[in-house]
Amino acid sequence: MTSAKRDRIVRLAGRRSWPSVSLYLPTHRAGSDKEQDPIRFKNLLRIACDGLTASGMREPEAQALCSRVHDLTSDSAFWRENADGLAVFADRDALEVVRIDATLPELSVVGERFYLRPLFAADRGERSFFALALDRSGCRLFAGDADEIREVELGGVPASLADELRYDEVQPAVQYSSVPTPASAAGGGRPTGAIFHGHGGEKDIDKVNLERYLRKVEAAVTKVCAEAPGTPLVLLGVDYAIAVYRSLNTSPALVDAQVSGATDELAAHEIHARALKALEPHFESVVESRLQGLRDKEGTSLVSHSPTEIVAAAASGRVSTLFLDDGTGPFGTFDRDTLTVDFLCADAPRLLREGPPPEDAASGAECGWDLVDLAAAETALHGGEVIGFTGEDAPVRGVAALMRY
Repeated sequence: MTSAKRDRIVRLAGRRSWPSVSLYLPTHRAGSDKEQDPIRFKNLLRIACDGLTASGMREPEAQALCSRVHDLTSDSAFWRENADGLAVFADRDALEVVRIDATLPELSVVGERFYLRPLFAADRGERSFFALALDRSGCRLFAGDADEIREVELGGVPASLADELRYDEVQPAVQYSSVPTPASAAGGGRPTGAIFHGHGGEKDIDKVNLERYLRKVEAAVTKVCAEAPGTPLVLLGVDYAIAVYRSLNTSPALVDAQVSGATDELAAHEIHARALKALEPHFESVVESRLQGLRDKEGTSLVSHSPTEIVAAAASGRVSTLFLDDGTGPFGTFDRDTLTVDFLCADAPRLLREGPPPEDAASGAECGWDLVDLAAAETALHGGEVIGFTGEDAPVRGVAALMRY
């Protein structure tokens, strides 16, 4: 994931505050289903608010927290531009909204921190990339991931090819450039010859000028890519411009995938969609290599499929890569002092707590946390990679972990 996306996940995973509300909703971009999205979201919020009062929270306090989220239900601008999935996280101090281009479950969770497993499950591992849109009227570099894209400033690069050339002196109608002659190449004769360009040489001049411009673009892009090693760079543009750029490229980030066609009228979201589609085989190969690493170590102490073992390893920073599906549970209480699971719940609790409920909790308050969710959060907090899968064809069921040691 990109640094911005990782930072968001780590920030959400690191917040611990009772009560914390996590709401997930599959959303729609158009049609009658889209009109129903605010109503379904309101129902999810009502379930969460009822859970707050059931936990023993005084109703005025519960309403104070819920009212900030409730305001979203009547905000027409908020529902105007939907993605495929919506997640809203709220506690006493913060309200955060996440929209992603992946289907999410319809889910309401109240706990002592945010419930993130659906987000992790929807994330097929590393999907960060750079996309360079090549055009004479201006080259644009973007940084993106599966969910979003933003333009990156290219310092020191002329705004366009015309801007690069505007200070040039006016050239005569007939120009020449020095080139090696066959005789000079063989070691004899005059050292150079001359190619004269009239109207028939305009293509040669055009290529030289384009190379001059793209050389500056390439230097700036390579500098940006070097700050994010391993992040692929995909090119978009007409084939001729792409070929010229490839001939100048010095960055190991550049991949073979490309998107052909003019880019000057493409909006950022269109570049995002086309770049992701072109890079899909690359991303899938990365996921497959991670899975192969898991298979290669299968049967050793470096691989585990036990949620109780994995959550302990994740909390101690031992998990390198965690694989999970979009299920739920198992649920249990986790002792951070001893790094052990003390109790496994027979059923999914209505209210989630990692450990036993506090003494002042309402009588009969439930406890337990989704151990796979907790393992994913701890893996992210300790700098590990989390790869999720959804659907019946998921290559991993439940959870699996590849350990650092």
